[in-house]
Amino acid sequence: LKLCTIGAARALGLGAEVGGLLEGKWGDAVALTLPEGVDESRLLDTVVTRDRDAVAATFIGGRAVFRRAA
Repeated sequence: LKLCTIGAARALGLGAEVGGLLEGKWGDAVALTLPEGVDESRLLDTVVTRDRDAVAATFIGGRAVFRRAA
């Protein structure tokens, strides 16, 4: 995870601006609803193969741009 986030940001010289979910950084994130009992060793596979209804919220630049109604 570090390689894909802060590691990539630092490699591009953008570590002060992006690469983590910290105050003052541009943060993009997706919140997912996963089934109970997800095997941690298969977490990536579970996330990648879930349908779009699994997306609970999407944040771009630190702002919520999508939130699924409960």
